[in-house]
Amino acid sequence: MPEKAKEPASPLNVGFLVPIALYIFGALVFFRWQIISKFDLVFGGGADTRFVAFIHEHVYRSLNGRADFLSPPFFFNQTKTLGYSDAFILDQLMYVPLRVLGVEPFLALSLLAMVLSAISYSFTYLLLRRLDVSVTPASLAALTFTFSNNLYLKSFHFQHFAVYYTPIVAYCGMLAIGELCRRPVRSYVLGGFAGVMYGLLFSSGYYMAWFFGLSLLMFTPIFGFFAWPQLQAWLRPHPVSVLGLGCVASVGFIAALSIFAVIYSPVLACSQRLLRLHAARLGSGCD
Repeated sequence: MPEKAKEPASPLNVGFLVPIALYIFGALVFFRWQIISKFDLVFGGGADTRFVAFIHEHVYRSLNGRADFLSPPFFFNQTKTLGYSDAFILDQLMYVPLRVLGVEPFLALSLLAMVLSAISYSFTYLLLRRLDVSVTPASLAALTFTFSNNLYLKSFHFQHFAVYYTPIVAYCGMLAIGELCRRPVRSYVLGGFAGVMYGLLFSSGYYMAWFFGLSLLMFTPIFGFFAWPQLQAWLRPHPVSVLGLGCVASVGFIAALSIFAVIYSPVLACSQRLLRLHAARLGSGCD
C-alpha cells in the first residue's frame, strides 16, 4: 500500500530575532562605557550628573513622605524651587522600583536609561510595524531613533532621554485611533493613557515635550491633507465616538498637565515679581 507523501517542514520563522539582535547591538555600543566600567561610569559631566541624581532622589523621597515635593533643599531658606529644573516625574515609574530594590542613585540612573532605551525601541518598532513597514526597515529605523548619535553626544544632559517616552505616546494614540470603531472602550483607555503620558512628559523633560508638540502641529495637518479621504471615512460613521475619544484624551492631558502648573507656577510668579521690581528700580533711577 503506497504511503502518503510527507509534507515538507515549514521553515522556521526567525524574523523576530532581527529586532532583538539589532537592539542588543545598539545597546552594547551606546552603553559601552557603562558596561565596560561595570557601571562605575555614568552619563554626565560632573555637576550635571550629581544634580540630576539629586532631583531624582528628592522626588523619590517626596513620594515616601520624607521631603517637600516642591522644595528641594538646594536654595537655603527658599521654598518651591523644583520648577528651576526638569522634575523627571515619569522616570519615577522605573527609578522607584530600582531604589526599593536597593540600587544606589547613580547606578539607578544608568539602569534607568537602559530600560528606557528598550521601551523606546520596542514602541518605535511596533509603531512602524503598525504602519506596515517590514521587519528589517522597522528594526533599523527603531535602532536609529533609539541610539541616535546626537542623543549620545548630548547624553550628559540626562533630560534629553525624555525623548524615549514619545514613541509610547505616539503608538498608544495611533492604536486608540485604529481601535475606535471596533473596540471603543479600549480606544478610550488608550487615548486617555496617551494624553496622561504626554501631559506628564512636560513635568519630566519639557524640552522634549515642547518639541514633540511642535512636531505634531507641523506634521498632523500635512498628514490630514494627504490622507483626507481616509480621514473622512474614519470620521463620518462614528462622529460621537471620535468626539468622545478627543475629550478623553484632552481630559487626561489637562489633568496630567496640572502637575506641570503646580511645579512651575511658583517659579513663574517669582520671575514676574523680580521683573516688576527691576522695572520699578529702573523707573526710579536706582542702580
